[in-house]
Amino acid sequence: MSLYRTALRLRRDLQCDESIEWIDLGEDIIAFRRANGWTSITNFSHDPVRLPEGSVLISTQPVTTDNRRIPGNATAWLRAGTTAA
Repeated sequence: MSLYRTALRLRRDLQCDESIEWIDLGEDIIAFRRANGWTSITNFSHDPVRLPEGSVLISTQPVTTDNRRIPGNATAWLRAGTTAA
């Protein structure tokens, strides 16, 4: 329940115009960037995928901190800027 509450709060805070930029991160990955600098990445594969630069705002599965990978079957939202430690 905490994940959903956090996502709803973030969604409200991150709303902006409806334009999106699709990002090609490979097969089985859907990723897009919104105009105000946040990115959504969904990994439909079973293999971990390296995340682009940015601070992880929320993730449905833990992101590895050593190599910044999102596991398979997970979604993460990132904010543009420096990578969180």
